Amino acid sequence: MRNRRTSSKARNKSKRTKPGLLSVICILGLALVVLGYTFAQRGAACDKQALREYVVQPGDTLWGIAKDHISQQHDIRVFVKRLQVVNNLSGPIIQPGQSLLLPTP
Repeated sequence: MRNRRTSSKARNKSKRTKPGLLSVICILGLALVVLGYTFAQRGAACDKQALREYVVQPGDTLWGIAKDHISQQHDIRVFVKRLQVVNNLSGPIIQPGQSLLLPTP
């Protein structure tokens, strides 16, 4: 008879801790989302400050612009990709007179 009481108490305790554990997991998840959003916003603000404008000249290419604006220490392929991402370019085609934002290397 005593074993039944003990086991029912253990079951009740188990049922009580599951919602508590779920609450803790939800709170931690929410905290991670908030922290991620905060750091993403700070990163975006830093990136915007580190941009300068460049007007495309006749004969310019993304590769040529990248080559003129970074040192040999940096990987030109990475900079070209960053140019495409920052300027929402789907490919390497640019037009004279087009304004590009140049990220700092």
